[in-house]
Amino acid sequence: MLSQPKTYQILKALESLTTDAIRLVVVHHSDIQPTTPPGLPAISDALDRLASVIITIEALKERTYYETQALLTGFIPQEAFSYLTTTSNQVDRGGIAKIEWRRKSGKVQYESNGFYLESGSLMVVPAERLTGLEAKKVDDAEETSEEQPDVISNLSFNLSLTDEQRKAKESIVLPYMKAQRTVEVEKEISNSGNIYYEPDAADDFDDEDPDDDLDL
Repeated sequence: MLSQPKTYQILKALESLTTDAIRLVVVHHSDIQPTTPPGLPAISDALDRLASVIITIEALKERTYYETQALLTGFIPQEAFSYLTTTSNQVDRGGIAKIEWRRKSGKVQYESNGFYLESGSLMVVPAERLTGLEAKKVDDAEETSEEQPDVISNLSFNLSLTDEQRKAKESIVLPYMKAQRTVEVEKEISNSGNIYYEPDAADDFDDEDPDDDLDL
């Protein structure tokens, strides 16, 4: 087994060989953490700095007896004790892949997908489909729409309009509409290009024709 400094040096050397067509894939078991020498970062932190894409695989949560009873009865019993189970690395029934994309521009994007095996093929589906959150969101939306009260029905006055009232409302010309129309008309007149000149008493008029010497 290589030491942590040797492992880091090998990964750093392999990283220099990667191109747009060549990728380096490193698998790291986070539940088995090696001993870190003093003064050096953990191997998981070192891999996070080198990686451009991080995919974290998580197993589906085991449904406990208490969660099952809560779904069936609507009551959550008080848990007196619990057993320690080591099922965090079992992905036989499928799992959740949390992906972190690190672009060269510095932008980071996150995505979560579910996966499972079916007839020897890897199937990728939305994560909510495997965790049950998708069905829960639909149920919550239906309950919200059903529980939403009609606030207009209990009023002592009527807020709705008939067809005649709606037509009368649409035909009303409001004051700000008249003012806006007046401004538009003034703009059209000002942009017509006509020049108006008012002679002044101090103007000097010449009775001779300046073009009299021209043979036209």
